[in-house]
Amino acid sequence: MNNLGVFNRIIPMLEKNIGFLTWDLPGHGLSPREPAGTYCHHSSLLLSINYIKEYMKWDKFSFLGHSMGGMLTGEYTMMNPGSMDFTICVDGLKPIQITDSLKNAGRLLKMFPRINSFVTSTREPPSYTSQQVMAMTTRIHGRSIAADHAHHLLERAIKPSKIKPGTISRGIAL
Repeated sequence: MNNLGVFNRIIPMLEKNIGFLTWDLPGHGLSPREPAGTYCHHSSLLLSINYIKEYMKWDKFSFLGHSMGGMLTGEYTMMNPGSMDFTICVDGLKPIQITDSLKNAGRLLKMFPRINSFVTSTREPPSYTSQQVMAMTTRIHGRSIAADHAHHLLERAIKPSKIKPGTISRGIAL
């Protein structure tokens, strides 16, 4: 559920004379959902970094990534060592594990119909009160996110319920 909302409190503390470009990875935060019948794959996320680099016409750039963004940052840097000035990975650097890739691919293929059903469904995901979503967020993240800061992640992952006034929906289809 992490998205660029994690940077809401960090960027204001950084140098004012440096420009920052932030974006939600495809299928995350406020970026468009993946089309029905497609799967948001790790390699597509790496390609999105390259797409932005080419679109911005950057020869080199510096990268700060958090969580899955940190993993992608590290992997992109290893695959393109000459294209980075420096890389910062926050809470997410881990090595690429090729040995389990076939087993993981098989597991993902079995999960795909269920995941795709969320994307193609016309039904609204379950609805919760704001307090319930805050409690779920802190619990899911092992209480490493304080309840009073969870809104930075949630503002890009929830929307008002169309069915139950006063509640919000969150889920893969949002």
